[in-house]
Amino acid sequence: MAGKYTNIKYIFDITKPELKGDLCFSRKIDHIMHCNIVGKELFKETSYKVRLHLETIPGACFYDSSKKHTLRGVDGIVFVADSQIERISANKESLAGLKKYLVDLGYDIVKVPYVLQLNKCDLLKREVYSQTISLLKKELTFKDEPIVEAVAYKGIGVLNSLEILINVLNEKLKTNCF
Repeated sequence: MAGKYTNIKYIFDITKPELKGDLCFSRKIDHIMHCNIVGKELFKETSYKVRLHLETIPGACFYDSSKKHTLRGVDGIVFVADSQIERISANKESLAGLKKYLVDLGYDIVKVPYVLQLNKCDLLKREVYSQTISLLKKELTFKDEPIVEAVAYKGIGVLNSLEILINVLNEKLKTNCF
């Protein structure tokens, strides 16, 4: 419930119809949502034809097989964390699981392009906003990754998170580091 669905739905909704496929959501099976977007304008400096395949991975631990299947072949990750202080342990648990699954699949976690999105920032009390954000950064960062503060249901920070990830991927494409 950190806002993964809301992020993908927002991206899907604002994408030109001719550039996107269907939006699929399998709530009853594994809580995974995905959509395809042709990113022909996103990677201009390369000769690659790019398709973005955006997927959510459920935070609940009982979807382990779905998580591993979804992460197989991943090129980059936006980790959507719920910024509410009472969700910090759930965020840490999800992040630890993500790291474990990536290692199990043979990825070097430090080399996977990664953005940390702190979602639901609008729910933080103004008087403790800075302290909460600082605590989240301390608890959830592990490799000097980019951090984006977001309010996904308003679209704030959603495209910024994706753009940062795309820029990192674009650099990797230009240097053939995949």
